[in-house]
Amino acid sequence: MRTALIGTTIAGLLLGATACGGDPAKAPPAPQPSQIKAAVVRAKAPTSTPAGSMLSTLGARMLLSTKDIGAHENGSVSPYSIYSALAMTRAGARGTSAQELDRVLGSSEPQQAAAITAIDAQLAKRSGITLSTANGLWPERTLQVRQPFLDRLASGFGAGVYPVDYLHDHQGARKSINQWVSGKTHKLIPELLPADFVSEGTRLVLVNALYLKGSWSTQMTPMSDPQPFMTAGGRSTPTTMMSATSAYPTAAGSGWRSVSMPLKDKRFAMTLIVPDKGRYDSIRSQLGAVVPRALATRSAGSVELSVPSFSVRTAADLKPTLEGFGVHELFDSNRADLSGMAGEPGDLFVSGVVHQSVVKATPGGVEAAAATAAGMAVGSAPQIDRKITVDRAFFFVIHDTATRAPLFLGQVADPSVPTG
Repeated sequence: MRTALIGTTIAGLLLGATACGGDPAKAPPAPQPSQIKAAVVRAKAPTSTPAGSMLSTLGARMLLSTKDIGAHENGSVSPYSIYSALAMTRAGARGTSAQELDRVLGSSEPQQAAAITAIDAQLAKRSGITLSTANGLWPERTLQVRQPFLDRLASGFGAGVYPVDYLHDHQGARKSINQWVSGKTHKLIPELLPADFVSEGTRLVLVNALYLKGSWSTQMTPMSDPQPFMTAGGRSTPTTMMSATSAYPTAAGSGWRSVSMPLKDKRFAMTLIVPDKGRYDSIRSQLGAVVPRALATRSAGSVELSVPSFSVRTAADLKPTLEGFGVHELFDSNRADLSGMAGEPGDLFVSGVVHQSVVKATPGGVEAAAATAAGMAVGSAPQIDRKITVDRAFFFVIHDTATRAPLFLGQVADPSVPTG
């Protein structure tokens, strides 16, 4: 298998409340969920939107503030996935609940949907990589979800709606959602929702899934011997490295430099942000400002690049993070106003927000590396203008190169740490 980069992420929001309308206790057991089709189609992408900067700001705040990711630990989030799930929730929020989400997302509701539509339009142009995005709404089948909300999810997010039976079989509903997630992420995330995440009181679950798999534009070759790597905690550890020589775009700023590794489809790339020695914590604290500048790379001749192979898996509870950002009413069962989705103010509230992200970067295996080495051997040796060796803790951004919207944002504090 020639795959060099795999990323998958899930964001889910659980909404719980008393039922709205009808007598659900008399309802028969629910069949397997089937998708409800909305009456509208996906909106066209806007000609311009600050999608990249909006997602960069949110992603950096999430990475730095999430309690499940320590400053000196490996971790990643998907700004795209989290933004999508929160924006879908915002489409049904009203009053103060809506205002709290607008402040976190940094824009109004129409701009939020436009940003996701613009990014999705770029993602749809992919070629030569595997990339899938999916949004799903899983309501209690007796819940009378408002048609304008369903239409908004369809037009702004391309979301599918799958009614399930939380009242009589909440574990069966949970398994249905997890199976959907597992399929969308090619089994990299087999269980998003733990057993205690849903109950008979659950009324809605909103899920965004993102999966990316692609080869490097220039195939990486595994280095034969482990190389020393300085962790974020200041410890030297032997690390498996990979290398290649190509016209890698680069950028630099105060205390950092970045190098962009294009995928086979050059609309997408992974950009590494490497702090200067002793500057990891300082650059991390400024990540929201650094990321947009680090993505503004330019080609500057041939670069001999050496980077670690790494694998990062993160499972995070985002509710405390969002509360720290000032989102309170949305989680209050008495005050939350999600009446744009269903019922009246106070009928629905957000009872949990979970996020999982998996990112793996490898040279593509011995077979792929051998084929590349043979190809290089028959050509002329390139002129190397500089060497970049990523031998200390760094940050990474997987993004589309048009909007510069971060699909994944993470930190590799110690690449030798195995993932669970």
